[in-house]
Amino acid sequence: MKVHLQTFALQRRSFPCPQALSSQQTNLFIRVEHDGIEGWGVSSSLRGNRTGLGHTTQTIDDIARSLQKMVPLLISYHPTERQKIARLLDGLETAALSSAARSALDLALYDWFGKALNLPLYAIWGLDLERIGQTAATVELRDIDGVRDRTRDWLTQIPELQELTVKLGSEGIKSDRV
Repeated sequence: MKVHLQTFALQRRSFPCPQALSSQQTNLFIRVEHDGIEGWGVSSSLRGNRTGLGHTTQTIDDIARSLQKMVPLLISYHPTERQKIARLLDGLETAALSSAARSALDLALYDWFGKALNLPLYAIWGLDLERIGQTAATVELRDIDGVRDRTRDWLTQIPELQELTVKLGSEGIKSDRV
């Protein structure tokens, strides 16, 4: 199995919020290649104090270093050897393997598996497509015309959009409305 890493800067619309998001975000893509099939996974930096993260922050550089340590260890494995790969990763030092790196690899392996079977992941996992959650988007705090325009933009880009969250202030989630 071949594993390739690549960073990619994504442009996004920024909006005022307590976290002060920027208009650019760098993601790390991982590509697993075997038998002419490619599976893709992705990770972005994680800030601490989020649910389940505690005070851990994982930057793109941290995640890349973690994945680079894994790459040579994965060469002899087949993407379907999930338990063997999990045991290998479980045996690594916790500091050598970030949760974001492991998640990106997991995504790439699942993507590879779905492509190998020519099935979408929801079918592989036995999920009912009708019961999968709604597509949602966030509209930032603006004047009423700006909110109207941004809502129209979202509906043009994603016609199946079923839910919008409108940011109403700087007091965090308590002031948002769905």
